[in-house]
Amino acid sequence: MPTEFIQKRRFSYRKFGLYSDRLLVEQKTISQFTKFEIKLDQIGSNLHYQSDNILAGKVFLYISIAIPLILTIANLIQHNSLLEIKYLIMNYILWLGIALANYLTEHQDDIILTGGSQNLFFYRNIPDEQSVLVFIDDVISASKSHMRNKYTKIDSYVSEGDFINRLQWLLANEIISEQDFAQLREEYRISRLM
Repeated sequence: MPTEFIQKRRFSYRKFGLYSDRLLVEQKTISQFTKFEIKLDQIGSNLHYQSDNILAGKVFLYISIAIPLILTIANLIQHNSLLEIKYLIMNYILWLGIALANYLTEHQDDIILTGGSQNLFFYRNIPDEQSVLVFIDDVISASKSHMRNKYTKIDSYVSEGDFINRLQWLLANEIISEQDFAQLREEYRISRLM
């Protein structure tokens, strides 16, 4: 049974299914739907954080809300209509439309899993950052376990040089430790003697 992790944010979602040998990813936004599968040995283990600076957007949102309020107060204070009603209504529609568009804009706040053949994007704080990091650790652990099992199988058809090169690659990518390297090299040599 796969481990599923679902992230929903307003009009989009990301769904991840972790299987024993692959990760199934579904991403849906208002305009597109993407579904792909990536093998565990093609997943990286480097984390990157990427987010938009939303301070300017928030300031503009507050200004867009304040302008219709200021126009209304100015119109009420001066009984001799500063603006005609039709222009006031047009300003309401314009500025509140801009404020709504600003509010609905999805700003990027992602954790990106890099280093593999394809980068994987996770919303940083949906459902919460700790849950996201736990799932990413599960994906990385499953990937390392899968690669360890795949590349450390002792086969009589694999030469000692090729096997040692595999082990060195696994060691360089922090999939096995120095002790595992020595133990697997010894197991290979013993199996060749038998």
